[in-house]
Amino acid sequence: MFAKEEELSAKEKAKEEEEKVQAKNEKDKIKIIHTVKKGDTYYSLSKKYGVTVEQLREWNGYDDYKIPIGTELIVSPNLSTSRIISSSIRRPLLDPMDPTKLRDDLVFGDKTNENIIQEGEDYLINLYKVDASKSDHQLFENFYQMASELFTSRDMTPVLKEMINFFESNSGGEMGKELSSDGNGYAVFINDKLNEEVKNSEEVQGFLQNVKEEIKIAINSQTHPDKITLNNIGNAQRPRFNNFWTHTFRGGLTIALNDTQAFDITLNELIVNDDDTYLGFFTVTIYDHFGLDEDDITTELFPLAGFRAWYRLQRERGYRPFVTKVTISESFSGKLGE
Repeated sequence: MFAKEEELSAKEKAKEEEEKVQAKNEKDKIKIIHTVKKGDTYYSLSKKYGVTVEQLREWNGYDDYKIPIGTELIVSPNLSTSRIISSSIRRPLLDPMDPTKLRDDLVFGDKTNENIIQEGEDYLINLYKVDASKSDHQLFENFYQMASELFTSRDMTPVLKEMINFFESNSGGEMGKELSSDGNGYAVFINDKLNEEVKNSEEVQGFLQNVKEEIKIAINSQTHPDKITLNNIGNAQRPRFNNFWTHTFRGGLTIALNDTQAFDITLNELIVNDDDTYLGFFTVTIYDHFGLDEDDITTELFPLAGFRAWYRLQRERGYRPFVTKVTISESFSGKLGE
C-alpha cells in the first residue's frame, strides 16, 4: 500500500512541477520573441528584456546596425515553442528500403487461399490447409488465445484484447490514404496502459536516459534552446521489444510492438532560470504497425495457430492493419555548464 502511495505522490509532484513550468512559460511567452520596430537596437532590447547584448548577437546572428524591421528576434534563454528535436529516418507507414512505398506489413487482402497454402508448403508448414476452412470468428479466437496464453502478462491481456478487437473492426483512418490500396487509410491505436507499460520497460528507460544525456550535451553546446537538435539518436537506438528471452516476450510488448517502426522526440518546455539552472519536458512518440509481412513466415512462429490466423485474416480475408502510437512524457533538469 505504501509503495502505491509513494508512486502516486511522485506522479502528483511531477505533474505539479510540469504545471508550474507551463504557467511560467505562458507568463513569459511574450518575452521570448520580439518583433523589431524602428529604433530598436541590441542595447535597447537588452535593457528591456534583462539579457546581454552578447546574448542577443549569439542567439540571432545579426549585426546591431543590420537588423531588418519586422524581424523576429529571440530575446529570452527559454524555448519559444515546442519542436521536434530528433526523428528516426524510418517513418510511419513507409518501407525503410523505399520510402515512396507502403511497408509490406500494412498490406491486406492481397493473397488467395492458394497463395497462402503455397507459402506454407515452401516453409514446410502444411497446417495452412487446415486453417482454410475456418471462419473469421474461429481465426480470431485462435489469435486471441495465442496472444493471451503465450505472449502476455495479466496486466497486458486487456490491451492485447483491445488491439485484436481494433484489428477485427477493420477500420480505416486518416494516415496513409494516398498509399492504401482502397484509399481509406489506416486507423491509429492509442492506449494509456500500453503507454505506461512501454515507459516502464527496460528498453525505454534506457532510451529515455540516453535522450536526457543528449539534451544535456546539446544545451551546453548550443547557443539557444530553439537551436537544439539531437544528432546522435537514430534508427539503431529506437526502442525495440523483439528479444524473446526478456520479460517483453511474456510481458506482451513483443506481440504488441516488436521491432517498432519509427519515433519522434519533441522538446515541449525548457525554462532557464537566473541562476543558470533549467527544467524542461520532452515527449517521445513511438510508432508501430499491427500487421504481418512475408518475412514473418518462419518455421518458428507459424506452427502457432494464432500467427497463422493473424496472417490469413490480414492477407487473405482482408482485415486492415493499423498504426500503434505510444506517447511518453519525461522531465529533465540541470545547470548550464555542468
